[in-house]
Amino acid sequence: MKKQKSKLSKKQKKLAEETWKKRGLLADKIDIKNATKKELLFSIKDMERLLQNQQRLIQFHQSTIVFQRDTISQQKKGIEIFIGKYEERIQELEKELQECSKQRNDSIRAYNGLAQMGKMAEQMGINLEEACKNLPENERNKYEFSQKHTVLESGKVKHAYHLKPKKNGKDK
Repeated sequence: MKKQKSKLSKKQKKLAEETWKKRGLLADKIDIKNATKKELLFSIKDMERLLQNQQRLIQFHQSTIVFQRDTISQQKKGIEIFIGKYEERIQELEKELQECSKQRNDSIRAYNGLAQMGKMAEQMGINLEEACKNLPENERNKYEFSQKHTVLESGKVKHAYHLKPKKNGKDK
């Protein structure tokens, strides 16, 4: 059986365009009493082909939507993993920053304590240049030097310095 081609006259095309512009249906314009069975059958077949094409298009769009939802879901999971790792790294860096800040403050306290001790030594008439030559590190490790800095509740810093002779089998 040969497919019939739909050849519309200019009058039919114009009628179709006007009807569609008004959001109407061409089927409403068909005069069933004057239409032949062949014309009606041809119209029904055209409509069925159109419906089949629409169904295929709907199925394609549904599969596309499913694919896109899956892709979005995977992207969300990846982003959640990335955010988790990012937040972990931020916590690590915050801890590291706190430790560095603590070390910095301890170093400043130690420096301030030594500076105050140097000023007090100068006020007591001690020659620091001469004393530097006699520091424990210049004595070839004869003495063990330690220092401790404690922040008091009042906010002041208490400095403690200890210098002990090392025991190398003999007391010096």
